[in-house]
Amino acid sequence: MSTETLVYRTMLDHRPITPADGILRFPTIACAGNTSFCSQCRNCADDCANCAACRYDECDACAAPDLTPRTAMMLVIAGTILVEQVRGESSHGCTPVFHHHVTRTFEQLVEALDRGHRPQSRNLADQLCIHLMITQARELACEAGEVYVEGLPISDYDYGFHELYDTLLPDDEHDYLVELGTALAAPGTRFSFTALADLMTRDAMNTFFEPFHTDECEV
Repeated sequence: MSTETLVYRTMLDHRPITPADGILRFPTIACAGNTSFCSQCRNCADDCANCAACRYDECDACAAPDLTPRTAMMLVIAGTILVEQVRGESSHGCTPVFHHHVTRTFEQLVEALDRGHRPQSRNLADQLCIHLMITQARELACEAGEVYVEGLPISDYDYGFHELYDTLLPDDEHDYLVELGTALAAPGTRFSFTALADLMTRDAMNTFFEPFHTDECEV
């Protein structure tokens, strides 16, 4: 196990255990909850994993789940790690209000997943944070995923993180923020919230946290 993974485990040792009833609300199969055959493809009421029609997206009623319990748990862990990163940066930066709001954004997204709800993109801050959570979760799942999801039900649809960039994010308006924060990150780190905040004007910072009916954030 790598040093980075050991750091992750240390960071999460004191985290409250995610309520199982929340995470377990996410489905493990397609057609979840259906008690009869699908009206369109008619042969996969229990799961669409082996249905040719569903495999090629020919059935609108049987979309495969993008968030399973294990996938959601990895997002929760990723969000928790990113919260700690933002808190660490806030002690060295000059924008404590920005860091506070980013921390709350991550916490609210994690809380939604803990309750079994899909995270919502209400503004650019949500979009950026969800994107970073997906990226972090992908890396963490490859590194030591079973460490964090042991005991959760297994699904054929686990860890479809690439699809989440489309299903959880309404568009790519936040992509330039990802690129900036990544490009300005210090050696050994993946993203710098402090550097991103330093580039923002006051108006841009306000827009970053406002609902999606305002002008685009300027950097």
